[in-house]
Amino acid sequence: MKLKKLFSLLIVTALMLTLVTACLEDNDDDKTPGDGTGTAEGNDGTDAPDRGDYRDLGGRDISIGIWWNESTTGTSAYAEARADYLLDIQEKHNFTIGYSRVGSWGQMVDLAAVSVIAGDPEATIFTFDSQHIMALFRQNLLYPVSNSPSIDFTEDKWNQHVRELMTFNGITYGFSNTYEPREGLFFNKDVLMNANIDYNIIYDMQENNTWTWEAFLELCEIVTQDLTNDGETDIWAITAFNKATLNAAIISNGAAYVTRDSEGVFHNATMTNEFLEAVQFVRELNTRGFVRPSPFDDGGDWQWFIDGFNEGTSAFRIHDEYAKRSINEGGDFEWGFVFFPRGPRADELISVYRENVRMIPVSVFSDAEVDDIMFAYDLYIDEPPGFGSGQGWRSAALDDYRDRRAIDETLYRMRLGIHGSLGYHAYISNFETGRIADTIWYDEKTPVQLIEEAQQEWNHLISEANALFAAFG
Repeated sequence: MKLKKLFSLLIVTALMLTLVTACLEDNDDDKTPGDGTGTAEGNDGTDAPDRGDYRDLGGRDISIGIWWNESTTGTSAYAEARADYLLDIQEKHNFTIGYSRVGSWGQMVDLAAVSVIAGDPEATIFTFDSQHIMALFRQNLLYPVSNSPSIDFTEDKWNQHVRELMTFNGITYGFSNTYEPREGLFFNKDVLMNANIDYNIIYDMQENNTWTWEAFLELCEIVTQDLTNDGETDIWAITAFNKATLNAAIISNGAAYVTRDSEGVFHNATMTNEFLEAVQFVRELNTRGFVRPSPFDDGGDWQWFIDGFNEGTSAFRIHDEYAKRSINEGGDFEWGFVFFPRGPRADELISVYRENVRMIPVSVFSDAEVDDIMFAYDLYIDEPPGFGSGQGWRSAALDDYRDRRAIDETLYRMRLGIHGSLGYHAYISNFETGRIADTIWYDEKTPVQLIEEAQQEWNHLISEANALFAAFG
């Protein structure tokens, strides 16, 4: 149906040189915190897990190193039940566990490497953005956690994408227990209603699998307007960084920068028809005048894409789900959140999984100590008695979302672990998607030319990664 009719110090120094410089949209204060509580789908907390006989952990204090400020307050029934559960398990097994902000997002790798090499780690368990974990892996600083006899990483509570990615020659070095929502599409309900668009139609299309690129383009055409008839656009359809938009489009069409085969070998996947179509689609969004232009050339604030959405000059904002914070802080208006629409090569809506990864440092704890740590963490991530799977994230979402359809229909699907594709390129050191994304809206070269120019660099980085990972056994 047509809508018109109705997104050591030398070692450390060498290590740091492998890191990807944080790009502009990766502002430290707006980085996703992940979700370290027991929110994994498939773990029904109505029967509290029984770990068998009493196990005394000897008063061990387990700190989970993070870079964000974690709130531990809450008055909901779930929050109170979880607090009671945590007290119970810590008293029963004689240990303490909790988050510890050890540094900023950009400091995590340096802090971890220096402290681990010195034999005095800043945390018992470290948390890293996916693009940083491999820098530590390259330095052989990750303990092989699959050797822990207390843990079965095939259980549903563990993120199986991360397990697959962090397993080399049958040994797992990193873990995560959640599937975190990432790129999606925020929409400003007021802007849509002013264009005579009922926002519920977007949720309806998401529900019946008709939320497609074509449908999105039709909405963009309707909402992009020159209200003053002066030849200048006053309301744009989209505000977003080009990198976020391109990443969302690529995933939504079943494409990827990098794939990994059954043998664990990474491959360059940017020459496929699916990938080219996504690049062409993103170029079209701009050439048709739907994208709010960046004011950088005029000395504009880096937050222009945030303000453009919050102030009502754009209908859609393409970004990771954690952007809800800057939206809630930026104004008092109604908004919703859905998947980025699916491309013609995809049969269903797809989001990207780019998970935070946790690890235990190598050569610091004995095997028995690591097993105790993992035993405690395994208890920590479970739901409290009386609460079923997903109650943790739902309880938290109610504080951020006023739109229940975003929670019940969008976030629910994104957290299942089956409506997404893992962004493997994030685990290739120095793999920079900006080779295309940074110029896609401004360069006169064709999408094909932009892709071809990046091939030599990307192939080299992928080959380096495969040689490194093959050495672990």
